Amino acid sequence: MFTIPTHWVGLIDINSNDATELVNVNVYTWGGTRIWTLSYDVFHDGYFGYIAGK
Repeated sequence: MFTIPTHWVGLIDINSNDATELVNVNVYTWGGTRIWTLSYDVFHDGYFGYIAGK
């Protein structure tokens, strides 16, 4: 099944903390500014992101 993305986020800031092995990602989305905290494990095999326009 093919779907067309209808939501986007804009990267504001990204910070990593080697002591806690956490990455804070600050993004702007339709709902406002959000901060997600991710573990290093998410980035272990690489990370892929993209921007799609309509």
